[in-house]
Amino acid sequence: MAYWIRQCQVMVRTEGVLGRSWTHGPDSDLRISFDITHTRGRDPNTAKVLLYGLRPDSRQWIQEYGKGITVAAGYVSTGSGDLFRGDITEVQLLDDRVIQVDAGDGDLVIGERKVSLAMRPGVTLGEVFAELQNTLGITVRHAEGLADVTYLHGVSMFGSVATYLDWICRESGCEWWVQDEQLVIVPAGGNVETEAQVVSPSTGLIGVPKRKAKKGRKVSEGDAGSPGDDRAIEWVQLLDSRMRPGRMVRLESEAFTGGYKANKVKFVGDTHDSTWECQVEGSEIGT
Repeated sequence: MAYWIRQCQVMVRTEGVLGRSWTHGPDSDLRISFDITHTRGRDPNTAKVLLYGLRPDSRQWIQEYGKGITVAAGYVSTGSGDLFRGDITEVQLLDDRVIQVDAGDGDLVIGERKVSLAMRPGVTLGEVFAELQNTLGITVRHAEGLADVTYLHGVSMFGSVATYLDWICRESGCEWWVQDEQLVIVPAGGNVETEAQVVSPSTGLIGVPKRKAKKGRKVSEGDAGSPGDDRAIEWVQLLDSRMRPGRMVRLESEAFTGGYKANKVKFVGDTHDSTWECQVEGSEIGT
């Protein structure tokens, strides 16, 4: 399968609607680079996108009207998929040909949404969650593991929605994060996908995975550690838009073979450079 012909699209929207898009592919040699990080946890995922050689009116439009951004990338042979969708937090002109767009996934929603609500005696945790979701105004991508709890004296909420999401997750032994402007809740340490994605040299694995170094210690390529080693696994693979935190992975290499879950995913690419990859940090399923 051919992986050398790349394609990338950056779509900038105004208030919830697509405004303008710019593309690199067989019919356009526009240079686009990106550095995108997805993690588990309430801190927003982040993206830094550089667009080279845009017309002055396009640069001005992004600065004046850009509210949200979507980055999609892949290969002509296999198609593109979304790498990131989120809120624009800053736009900078680095020089007269390069514009940098910084963004956060759910940054404005999670940071700004407040709740002020008193709920009746006998309300369930599920009903509390539904009210929080409604206040956030975003869809749920995955919600699993919420406790079956009834609050006999009712529930009063006043303050940040994120604080109350933390609370219901503590009550349920779960964790939450925002991914591509959708809410994800899973049991602590759990997975989002039920089918494992195979990562091997034949499917795009680059080099040899290794254990993540403990503080003050270096590790060599292919360091498999010892049985029961709880350090994270790090590997690099060809860019694959399906990879996200919570994804189950079947890793097949000389150093590691088994089931893992992705906890941190970085998409790094430049249409005019050799870099076009996923950098993944994972751990064994069940840890």
